[in-house]
Amino acid sequence: RPATAPVTAPIESVAGLSAEAAAWRDARIAEGFTPINIVPGDGTTARLLTAQRPDPQAFASAVLLDDGRVVETPAELATTFTTDLYGVGGAPALLEVDYDGNLATNTQVWIGVPGSGEWASTGDLGFTPTSSGWGGITIRSVGDVLLVADNSYVQNGDGSLSLSPDQRGVVVHPDLSVTEMAPAPEGVALFFTSSSGGKALQLYGPAVEGGSSLDVSYDQPWQYDPTTNEWTEKSASTPERVRN
Repeated sequence: RPATAPVTAPIESVAGLSAEAAAWRDARIAEGFTPINIVPGDGTTARLLTAQRPDPQAFASAVLLDDGRVVETPAELATTFTTDLYGVGGAPALLEVDYDGNLATNTQVWIGVPGSGEWASTGDLGFTPTSSGWGGITIRSVGDVLLVADNSYVQNGDGSLSLSPDQRGVVVHPDLSVTEMAPAPEGVALFFTSSSGGKALQLYGPAVEGGSSLDVSYDQPWQYDPTTNEWTEKSASTPERVRN
């Protein structure tokens, strides 16, 4: 869950497109795709080109690298409207989530292989889908790694929401290895509002307990350090408290 949505712009409004990017745009227009947009990445200076066609419905996307080259996204994402691009150790990365109704079933990360125009996958990250229909998969670039988490909620008998006991997060490394995140402290949701200094920050959280789904600011914000696999609660008036 990003703190702010990427600034998506129509590709026609972007000056200085490379010849490859312009050719990709023109080919999609000829195939009936509209609109065609360009989206900045999170944790990478590469950008994502996206296009969709209403009839017959189809999606297309590619990554525009800094040197002007265009790399088509994996064929496995051809039926998905890919809208977000991330960075892992300087390489572009994409999230694939397959759904069975509202349930996320297959969740994996694709990382671009530098200089090859090809992609490699982590394989299914093994998240357990929740039947509540609330929350979902969140992702954040932090330093050279990618955090992927199942930030799900369950609905109580009175209609209120609680954090799912199945919420879980993993750290995806540039070599495609995956390590488990330390469980979030009790009552802390698995999403991050921003990152700084190689740490993921959570400056506010969903006040779901008791039936409210509104976001509330923390008096003591949390941060997660993927290097040490520790959660730290910080306050101006109290010492740090570390959870791992």
